[in-house]
Amino acid sequence: MFTQEAAARLEYEADLRQQLARQAAAHSDHLVSALRDQKTKLQAVFERQLIDGVQQEKERMNEEIIAITNRVNSIEAAVEGPCRVFISGIFPRPIAINCCLLKPFDSHCCNMGSAINQTGLSRHL
Repeated sequence: MFTQEAAARLEYEADLRQQLARQAAAHSDHLVSALRDQKTKLQAVFERQLIDGVQQEKERMNEEIIAITNRVNSIEAAVEGPCRVFISGIFPRPIAINCCLLKPFDSHCCNMGSAINQTGLSRHL
C-alpha cells in the first residue's frame, strides 16, 4: 500500500509540475505578447510626439526668420532712403555723417565722398 501511495504521489507531483510548467510557459508567452504590444503603442506615441515637436519647432523657426528678414529689410530701407535723399541735398549734416558711418557696412549705399564734394559740405564736416 505504501508503495502504491508513493507511486500515486510521485505521479501526482509529476502531473502538477507539468501543469505548472505549461502555465508558466503560457504566462511567459502572454507577457512577451503584452510587452510587444505596449512597445509598439509607445513607439507610435513617441514618433507622433517627435513629428509634432519637429513641426512646431520648424514653424517657430520660420516665424523667427520672417521677423528677422522684415527687420533687416526695414533697416535697409531706413539706411538707403536717407542716403539717396542726402545726395539731392535735402537733409542737413547729421544725416550725412550717419550715412558716411554706415557706408563701410553697406556697400550698395551711395558714394558719400563724391556726394559731399558735389554739395560743398566737405568743408562743414
